[in-house]
Amino acid sequence: MKIGKSIKTLRSGMLIAALAAVIAASGFATTDVAHASWGVNNQHQLIPLYVYPDWWNTGNAWSYACAHSNTSNIGSTVIANGNNGPTASRNTDYAQAIEICHDGGHNVIGYVDTSYGAVPLATVKANIDAWYNQYNGNNTGVYDLGTAGMDTQIDGIFLDQVSNFPADTVTGGDNISVASYYRQIFDYIKSVAPSNYDDVIANPGATASTDWQLDDTGLQPTQIADELVIFEGTSATLAGYSQPSWVSNYPASDIGMLVYDVSSANVASVCSSLKSLNAGLVDVTNYTVQTSPPATPWNFLQNGTYWSSFRSSCG
Repeated sequence: MKIGKSIKTLRSGMLIAALAAVIAASGFATTDVAHASWGVNNQHQLIPLYVYPDWWNTGNAWSYACAHSNTSNIGSTVIANGNNGPTASRNTDYAQAIEICHDGGHNVIGYVDTSYGAVPLATVKANIDAWYNQYNGNNTGVYDLGTAGMDTQIDGIFLDQVSNFPADTVTGGDNISVASYYRQIFDYIKSVAPSNYDDVIANPGATASTDWQLDDTGLQPTQIADELVIFEGTSATLAGYSQPSWVSNYPASDIGMLVYDVSSANVASVCSSLKSLNAGLVDVTNYTVQTSPPATPWNFLQNGTYWSSFRSSCG
C-alpha cells in the first residue's frame, strides 16, 4: 500500500514530533501490502483498534499504536471500526487518525462484518463503498502541512466473521455458496478500490481444513483474501490449537493470529507459539471479553509496558 509521508499538526497546532522521529528513523517503503512478504522473525502488528481516535490527546491509542509498531517493509496494519462497520459519514477524527498512521509508516483498513454469510451481498458492498467514499484522500477538514495526496485513503478492507465452509449456502438471502459469496466480495473490492489500496484481510477466527481462502492457482481460483486470520481466541485456546499442514505453504505475511487474555508473564511464550505456527500478522493483548459493560478485547489498547513486551517478543 502507498503510505502518506507528510507531517500533520494536532488541533493545538503542535507538530507530532514523536511520529516525525519515527518516520525519519524508519525509512519505510511504499509497497503494496498484498505483495509484501516476510518471515516469522519479522512479525508485523495487525491491530483491531476499535477505539475512537481522540488523536488530540497525548498518548492516545491511535498515535501510540502507530508510533510503536513494526515499520519494516510496508509497515503494520490497523483495523478501523466506526460502528461495527464504516462511520455514518466522513469523520475528520478518523481521517486524521488514518493520516497519523500513514505518517508512521503503517496501513489502515476498514472493518466490514459478513456474519458468516448472513449479511446480504448488497449490504456488504454498500459498507465497502462507504469506507472508500468517505476516506478517499480528500483532506478537507484535516490539518495537513504536507503536500496534497492520498494520506486519508483507506488501504483496504477487513472482512470479519468469515465462513470456513465453501460448499455451504449463505443465509443472507443471496442463495449462493459461501465460496461464491466471498469471491464476489473479494472481486468487488479489487474493482472499486484505487490501485494499491485494495488489501483484503479475512477473519474466520479459526482455520479451515484446506487453503481455499488463499488459493489463487488453477483455472478458477477460490481466493477470497490477500491475508487470512486463522486464529482469534484466548491463550488457553491457543495452547490446544492444532494447525493443518497447508498453513506452512504460505509466507508468514499471509497468516494472521489474534490472541487475547494473555498475562504479562505469558507474552513471550505466546509469541514463540505464534512464530512456530507461521503467523506473521499478530496481536497479543491482556484484555478479554467483557460482559458488563459489553466490550471486546479490541476495544482497548495495551499499556506501554505490556506493549513493549509484546513488541520485543513478537518480531
